[in-house]
Formats: sequence, C-alpha cells, structure tokens
Amino acid sequence: MKKKLVKGVSALVLAALITATADGGNVGKKSPYSLIDSFNKIQEAEASGFFGNVIRSDEYDEKIEAARKRKEALEAKKKKQAEENAKLEKQKANTENYIAELDNQIAALQLELFEIGNEIVDMNAAIEVTKQEIVDAKAEEEKQYAAMKRRIKYIYENGDVSIIEIFLTSDSISDLLNEMEYSRKITEYDNELLVKYIEAKETVIEKKRIQEGQLEELEAAKAQCEYNEEQLQILMADKSDELKKLVADIGVGEDLLEEYGDEILNEDINIEKLKKDQQAAIEAERKRLEEEERKRKEAEAARARARQSTVVRSGNNAAGITTSDSTDPSNMLWPLPGDSDLCCPFGPRIAPLAGASTYHQGVDIGGYTGEQIVAALAGTVSGAGYSSSRGNYVEINHGNGYVTRYMHCSKLYVSAGQYVKRGEVIALVGSTGVSTAPHLHFSVVVNGVNVDPEKYIHY
Repeated sequence: MKKKLVKGVSALVLAALITATADGGNVGKKSPYSLIDSFNKIQEAEASGFFGNVIRSDEYDEKIEAARKRKEALEAKKKKQAEENAKLEKQKANTENYIAELDNQIAALQLELFEIGNEIVDMNAAIEVTKQEIVDAKAEEEKQYAAMKRRIKYIYENGDVSIIEIFLTSDSISDLLNEMEYSRKITEYDNELLVKYIEAKETVIEKKRIQEGQLEELEAAKAQCEYNEEQLQILMADKSDELKKLVADIGVGEDLLEEYGDEILNEDINIEKLKKDQQAAIEAERKRLEEEERKRKEAEAARARARQSTVVRSGNNAAGITTSDSTDPSNMLWPLPGDSDLCCPFGPRIAPLAGASTYHQGVDIGGYTGEQIVAALAGTVSGAGYSSSRGNYVEINHGNGYVTRYMHCSKLYVSAGQYVKRGEVIALVGSTGVSTAPHLHFSVVVNGVNVDPEKYIHY
C-alpha cells in the first residue's frame, strides 16, 4: 500500500513537472485542469510501459529508506556494543583492583612467613640452649647425688667408730657437740642441695616443654600461612586469566565498534550518493519531459494554427457544421468542433484549485480563447449570463428532460429565451469563473441529474 502511495505521489510530481512546463509555453491555449490531465496521461503511459526504462524517484526513496534502516540497525548495534564495552571495562577495573588486593594479601602473608621463620629459627636455638641446660642440670644433679651417696656411705660404713673417734679426739664437750652438729648439717645440706638440683632440672625440662609447644604453634602458623598463600596464588592465577579474557573481549568489542563506525559512515556516504543520484535522475527526467513538452507544444501549436485557418465564422454556424432542429439525444453534437482534447472526465477528481468541486459534474474540453462553441442539440436558451463559479455560461433546454450547459466562455452570442439550432455558434471559449486555463466545461442534465456527457457525445 505504501509503495503504491509513493508511486502515486511520484506520478503527481511528474505531472506537476509537465504542468509547470506547459504553463511556461505560450501557444494560445492551455488545458484547464492540466495537472489532472497530465496525471491521467502519465497513468496511461505507465500502463503502456512508457516508464519501463525510466529511473523512478520512489525507487531511490526505497533505496534511501533501506540504507537508513541499515544505518539505524548499525547504530543500535554500536550503542549496544558500547554499553557492553563499558560493562567489560568496569569488570576489568574491578578485577584489577581485586588482583591488587590479592597482591597485598600475598605480600602480607609472605612477610608474616618471614617473621614466623625467624621466630622458628630463634625458638630452635633457644631449645638447643635449653637442652644443654638440661644436660648440665642432670650432670650437676648426678654429681651432687654421687657426692652425697659417698658421704652417706662413709658415715654408714664407719658407724659409731666415727662418733667415738669424734668423742676421743674432741678437746671438750663443746667440740664434740660442734662436731656432731656439723655432721648433721652436712647431711641436711646434701639433701637440700640435691633437692635444689632436681628442682632446677625440672624447671629446665618444663622450659623445654613450653618452648617445644611454642615451636609447634609456630610451625602450625607457618603451615597455615603457606596454605593461605597457596590459595591466594591459585585465586590470583584465576583472576589473572579472567583479566586476560576481559582484555581480549574489550579488544574484540573495540574492533566491532570501529567496524560499526565504518559501516555507518559507508551508509551515510551511500545515502548521500543515492540522494545525488536521485536528484540527477529527477533533473534528467525533468529535462526529458521539458523536451517532450516542447515538442508536444510545437505540434499542438501547429495543429492550432491549422484549426484557426479552417474554423471561421459563417453566419450562425461553424465552418463545416450543418445546423438542424434535431433534439434527439442520441444525435448530440460535439460542442467544440475545433478541438477533441478531453482533458478532465466526468466523476471524482482532485480539485484543481480552491472553489472547484471534487466531483466533476461534466467534462472539460481543451481549447484556445476565442474558439467557437456550438449547441449540441436544438432547443431554447434557458439561461445565459455570468456566475462566480461558472463564469460566462449558456444553458439550453432541449425538451424531454434534457438540458446542456456550456461554461467559462469568453463571449456569449445568445440570450435567455432564444431558440438555437443544433450546430449553431452560441459562445466562444474562455477562462472565466473558477478556471485554470481556457477550456469548455460541458454538462448534460437529464431530469435534473447531471450525467456523463461521454454517453451522448462522440469525437
């Protein structure tokens, strides 16, 4: 439907070109509704294949519209790709930030591992020192224990002899008591010293146990840090791969954007070329139509000159026309003997100008100003005068309900009440009233209703 409408508009444009060309000439006559007349002729020419080889403006319009749609589709793709690229760029930035955060976490873990490693080295060294302290404490304990055993053994083996010896060798009771107290104190001292060495050894052993526990904790912390670092490295590798893919996808997207941009530019160039080609085709067609119209006008002018040389006034009838009293509708005469150019038929039409009807109540016959108009049948003039729409007009009543009308005349030769014969000159062609150019508007009315004159007149 749209294509047909475009073709119709194109035809009207071509018709307008013909009309404009025709109006530019001056051969003494113009068709009254030349736009409609030209449109009808163009339709006839199109039906006969006249435009088969002519580049039509609507074909260019279709190509331009197709190019515009392709461009719009490309622009939509480009916009969508730009949005996708922006999304990828955002993901890339987020991934880079995340990788930087992972780097910081890995660096922190590596520093922690370094510090734990140093602590483990220090703890191992401390444990080694503690081990030596244990060895030394055990040796001292064993040494003290051996000395004490020797003294106890000595006292045990010598028994009372020792006491007697102490008694006999003492100078006084005071010396005796002193010697005995001294022996007792030696025994107590040995016991206390032994207990002290044992306690010192146990303290060192407990110290070693604590240090070994701390070492285990450090080793566990080290293992956990190493595990965490391993997991972070795995995550880092995954994110690095993800970042590489994002960079690759962004590169592909940028290539697509560039490709879409090039294609859009090509469509713009194509559209401009089509527009120029369209204008060139229209201009070529206009020139062709002008040339054809020039030739047509030359031929028409020649025909008009020939008609003017043969159509002359001869009393009340046109040359070559025999008048009669016939009122038979089947014998109706062509009212413009010098012209047979039916330029606007009876029925629906496009109004040629403001004030004109869209339903044509008669036919328009092209003529030149001053050309003779004859009565189609004999009858009585029922009206002759001027109106704003009809211009100068004549109306003839032929009886039996038949009336004919002749409008837009330049001059009238009859008046109301006058009897006229078939073929008698009643007026001259003009362009008065609502008219675009010299012509005769001819109507046939039957019982008060306008009918198509072509059913009665022949040319």
